[in-house]
Amino acid sequence: MRRTPLSKHVEDLLTAYVHGELHGADLERVEHHLRDCRECRQELDNIRSVCSALGSVKSLQSRDALWSQVNGQLNRRRKRPIGRFALAAAAAIGAVAFWFGTQPLSQPTALVAAGPGFELFDVQGSVTVGSKAVTEGSRVRQGQAVCTGPDAKTKVAVADIGNIELSPNSELSLVASSAKEHRLRLTKGQISAKVVAPPRLLIIETAAGEAVDLGCAYTLKIDAQGDTVLKVTAGWVALEREGADGLVPSGWSCITRKKQGVGTPVCGSAPAAVRAALTRFDLHANGPALSDCLKVCRKEDALSLWHLLSRTLASDRELVWQALAKLSAPPADARKEDVLKLQPRALTAWRQSIMDSNGHSFLGLPFSLDIFR
Repeated sequence: MRRTPLSKHVEDLLTAYVHGELHGADLERVEHHLRDCRECRQELDNIRSVCSALGSVKSLQSRDALWSQVNGQLNRRRKRPIGRFALAAAAAIGAVAFWFGTQPLSQPTALVAAGPGFELFDVQGSVTVGSKAVTEGSRVRQGQAVCTGPDAKTKVAVADIGNIELSPNSELSLVASSAKEHRLRLTKGQISAKVVAPPRLLIIETAAGEAVDLGCAYTLKIDAQGDTVLKVTAGWVALEREGADGLVPSGWSCITRKKQGVGTPVCGSAPAAVRAALTRFDLHANGPALSDCLKVCRKEDALSLWHLLSRTLASDRELVWQALAKLSAPPADARKEDVLKLQPRALTAWRQSIMDSNGHSFLGLPFSLDIFR
């Protein structure tokens, strides 16, 4: 199905809407349109995320390679008018590049450009692609899997955006690769990813769900039960699976269980009581498990409680609202009645307020590059 041009929607009013500048008929038109238009709701989230990212930017310096990529994308589409959001997104991409510019990659960019597929480097021990043993400089192509033996490890250079390190006894397949998306699948073992790229360019599939890179570094492990354990060391990762999503910032972790789905993100400093309560909620939901979460969560765990808003029964949602409001006061555009109805605008505003107060307004916040396409 072809995407309806944004000019036929309310895209030109969304920035003003975010800043509270709309009134009367325009405000009513936008809010009525957003109720039925998924595209414009997504665009609204994009604008909010970029505005938040720009709010935390103090310096805009970046790697030459990434700035060249951004400029190239803009120049290839220069016939299309570039509005305020497009310029903001370009600046935010530069901000992401600035942060990651201080984080060295393990291999030069030139190493990854030649030939189809992704190149392997730092090959140690028994590493195979398909059934063939490989060495430094070999490539894994679409449809192939790279496997490491018990005492082996290697790194995969993912196009020109970063690298993924495979731990021993791991298997990683290249599902698809294009300018818009690199998709791989972790079948077993553990990987560590470091990515210098616009968000949503790298997606790692597992049997339990998908880890969507938002400009970050993280480890992803499949445990003995087949569940996926994510630990983020920089930036943000989105965990996605039908029925529930999760946003995991630096210093946090999250388990996606094959049976229960995406769990509740947990702060790295959370005490055992908080971790245990959230685990019980993920496994059993509501009832005593919910009560325990509301009792033990600290201000630092506010993002965990925010996730519970959309995961509880409607009859219990006000209890979550009350507990969360004590830890992190809702902003003006997160009215109680809207939050309890799970209106995206209110939920996003409160989430952003929580992230700001806890120091998680990271430059790699999720936003889309659809404006460049």
